Amino acid sequence: MRLGLNIDRRRFALVAGLQIAVLAVIIVVFMVNGVALAAFPIAGIGGFVIEADQVIGEGFSLYPIVGETAEQGDSPQAAVDLGKATIIGLRLSKELPVAGRTAKVVITSSGNVVGSGVKLRVTGITADNASFEGLDAEEHYGDYSGDGKVDASDKIDLKAPNVVLENTAINGHALFATTIVIPGMGLDLQFH
Repeated sequence: MRLGLNIDRRRFALVAGLQIAVLAVIIVVFMVNGVALAAFPIAGIGGFVIEADQVIGEGFSLYPIVGETAEQGDSPQAAVDLGKATIIGLRLSKELPVAGRTAKVVITSSGNVVGSGVKLRVTGITADNASFEGLDAEEHYGDYSGDGKVDASDKIDLKAPNVVLENTAINGHALFATTIVIPGMGLDLQFH
């Protein structure tokens, strides 16, 4: 069936796939950090979803920040940093409006995804089980600046040498990785 819109599906899939691959790396890092954030927020936040059977992370830290989403300029988020991350059973997805329909880009991996220097910005993490080795949660004193505001990122942080998340889902908004390897990467473009 041909739509009235002339979209090069290969080019669209390639660009969307590259964007999702970058997001997948960030999400992997966040999954490793899977600390007590509530379930995903209601509509109006946007983002991409990273799901995994298991995320194993080293050098985990989590702290609050304010960041951008697709729908909002300033949104409360959690910054998750991982020195190293291994993701087993990666499924990364992003829904995009296209010509009055919804395109869903899904990236999968047939092997274990491995990344280093992973930085994620998230608004939600769920996991059937989250295990931390050497978890250190610290609250910090923060003086008010002259404008009466406190920098939230200085108030609390969580750190752990090792973290494991099982059957996890992450709502992410930014992803960066110094390196990432996605063996057997698959890209699927679905229109709804």
